[in-house]
Amino acid sequence: MSGNGEESIEGLKLKALASRCRIYHPDGRKLKEEENPLVIALREGRTISDREFTLRRPDGSEISVLANAGPVFDKSGKLLGAIVSWRDITARRRAEQAVSRERGLLKRVLAIMPVGVWILDGSGNIVEGNEEGQRIWGGMKQVGIEGYGEYKAWWAENGKPIAPHEWAGARAVEKGETSVSEEVEIEGFDGVRRFIINSAVPLTDENGGIIGAVTVNQDITARKLGERMLAEAQHTARLGNWIWEPERDQICGSGEAYRIFGLREGQPMNMEEFMKMVHPDDREALNNAIKDALAGGEGYEFDFRVEVLGETKYVQAIGRTEFRNGKPVAVRGTVQDITERKRTENELRDALARIKTLSGLIPICANCKRIRDDRGYWMRIEKYIEDRSTAEFTHSLCPECERRLYEEDKAA
Repeated sequence: MSGNGEESIEGLKLKALASRCRIYHPDGRKLKEEENPLVIALREGRTISDREFTLRRPDGSEISVLANAGPVFDKSGKLLGAIVSWRDITARRRAEQAVSRERGLLKRVLAIMPVGVWILDGSGNIVEGNEEGQRIWGGMKQVGIEGYGEYKAWWAENGKPIAPHEWAGARAVEKGETSVSEEVEIEGFDGVRRFIINSAVPLTDENGGIIGAVTVNQDITARKLGERMLAEAQHTARLGNWIWEPERDQICGSGEAYRIFGLREGQPMNMEEFMKMVHPDDREALNNAIKDALAGGEGYEFDFRVEVLGETKYVQAIGRTEFRNGKPVAVRGTVQDITERKRTENELRDALARIKTLSGLIPICANCKRIRDDRGYWMRIEKYIEDRSTAEFTHSLCPECERRLYEEDKAA
């Protein structure tokens, strides 16, 4: 171990031996004589255990050793000498250094990752979390599974609180489950609510035993808020977006698109099922518009009626075809509920129609000013106009009539 042959050190005095075995502390400081475990055992009669040193051999090579030294006494308690043992731990030290380098590299990798990463041990204790993970949660608490309740969270799909053992990390450690993309709403330690995608995978040894887990958090708060604002805007405008893939014959769309057609959100739909909802008088024209779009047209904009839960709705669909290698792969567009607009247009059309009945030649008496209707009956002009418009009459006297009717009374 010292790099000296047995014959070259046997019988040497301690100082001479020390000159051939240069000893250093792990930090590189040279070991002083009074710090040598063997010297301490001989001079002070004390036992020294597990002291780590570096031995520099005559050829310049170095090894790491773990030193133990103890005094030897006779029956009367007289110090007879000392025994020192040197254990070569070079391989272990190099392995530890390699692990340390790898751990440092892992820390640097975790630090630049755009997602939160949490490391759990075999018992589910949180031992480490990177900077993004701590940002998402507004801090970090190194707790075990029973303490996971300190991390407040709710399932996004139903709003129910997540119990400690329901966390993906807990299931990974306890059951060996791999969980991917679980949507969760959280309240960080800073009091801020966020939405995250939570995933976890168990870590196993060569025998398949679970030794820990890795949990990954992806902050999707901005995306969720954007989706919520878009959904609110679409609901207000009664406007949804949709996509149809002709090859698979599958239609899907936004929540508002499903609401317009009275469907459950995410309900599977193909073109045949969709056409059944379209008013029979509008199916052929809509179908022709779609065919033109698939044949290479610029798309279509079409108003049609649909039957939704016993109610007739007017909708406007705008579609554009996406081609790949000359083949239509998707038709994308929007659909808007224009029922109220159509009703207003119809009411306006009816009102205009009623107003138009007052145009043209109207037979009126030159004396009494009564008007003859289509059936030949004479009626007061007020009655004629009221029946054919939304106008109503109030009565009073103009100044000229007032003077003629009441001139005598005023003179008296």
